[in-house]
Amino acid sequence: MRISHFMVPITVASISGLLFWTINSSAVEVPKAQQLDNRPTVTAVPLAPQMHTVKISAFGELTPYESTHLSAQVNGQVTRWHASFTQGGFVKRGELLFSLDSSDYQAKVTHAKAALQQAQADLIEEQALADVARSEAERFPEEQRTALFLRTPQLLSAQAAVDSARASLRQAQKELEYCNIYAPFDALVTARMIGTGQYVTAGESVALIHNVEKAEIITPIAGFEAKFLPDTRQNIAVTISTNDQTVVRSGTIMPHLAQFDSKTRMRKLYVTLEDPYGLRNQQDALAFGQYVQVTFDGKALSQIYSIPQKLVKNNKVWTVDHSHTLRQQDIEIVHSDGSNYLVQGRFHDTDLLLHSLPEHPVDGQPVKLVADQPVFTGLADNHITPVRTVYE
Repeated sequence: MRISHFMVPITVASISGLLFWTINSSAVEVPKAQQLDNRPTVTAVPLAPQMHTVKISAFGELTPYESTHLSAQVNGQVTRWHASFTQGGFVKRGELLFSLDSSDYQAKVTHAKAALQQAQADLIEEQALADVARSEAERFPEEQRTALFLRTPQLLSAQAAVDSARASLRQAQKELEYCNIYAPFDALVTARMIGTGQYVTAGESVALIHNVEKAEIITPIAGFEAKFLPDTRQNIAVTISTNDQTVVRSGTIMPHLAQFDSKTRMRKLYVTLEDPYGLRNQQDALAFGQYVQVTFDGKALSQIYSIPQKLVKNNKVWTVDHSHTLRQQDIEIVHSDGSNYLVQGRFHDTDLLLHSLPEHPVDGQPVKLVADQPVFTGLADNHITPVRTVYE
């Protein structure tokens, strides 16, 4: 019993040691925890300078190139008028607009013709008498003959009477022609103040018509846009459109008419548009009084970067350099092109424009770029197409 009492602790200790050795020899070594990458993940796009032509846009009202207060050149009573000669109507160049009673002027023409025939008859008679006087003087050359004897003054007077009668006939014929009033150009009638039976006097305004063969737009150009106007004195092609772009036409800037507004000190450009109502060329119509947009190409700029406006703050942008480090860089905004800024800056060839910012960006902060990197497809749009680029 004494031996058993001492053997129990020894046996327990032996078994415990054997178990410890077994567990220790069969255990798998646990590797150290892998080091975590705490760099924020961002996306960036390549930066590439390009040549860019500035698009200049301005707005203005379409107005008639020419307006005329129509009037008659003779007095008379209106006998008829053209069906289109009414407010809102279109008339073509040379069309008869209205007529005046011509009976009095036809009578004047008849009297003028009779007076001319009488003067011509008197001239013939005087020429005959002058021939007789000249023959008489030739028969007696030794006698001194005066101009009065030779009927020189009478002949001149008869010739003057013929000339005067011929001029009176032309005047009477002109007045007869003035009884019919024709359209001086393709026109839009905006007001007509006469009717059948109404008596009008010469010089009295009877209608207001606008020339529809050509229209003009006087558009102001702000100072920051004026420096981008093209360096040319030739006519400049422009695009004229409505605000909703439902009508788009082509026009021309006439630079020799450019001037500055005395009040706003803004430069004004004169844009002309042929056939605004499309009466001849069958194009979409633009109406007088309509507010339109004028767009044309300005100067071409080199070494320009197109950057979305949302990525620019206080004339600065965030970039990622070749070592995947954030850099905040100063830029100079040259022009605005839609939702993009056209800028100049001192970028390196390997710099990337940061497209998605970390929550708290810091200059010099290391970042991790995602594998799919978007690139801009062009200056004119904001589409971003992912291309497979793996950064480690």
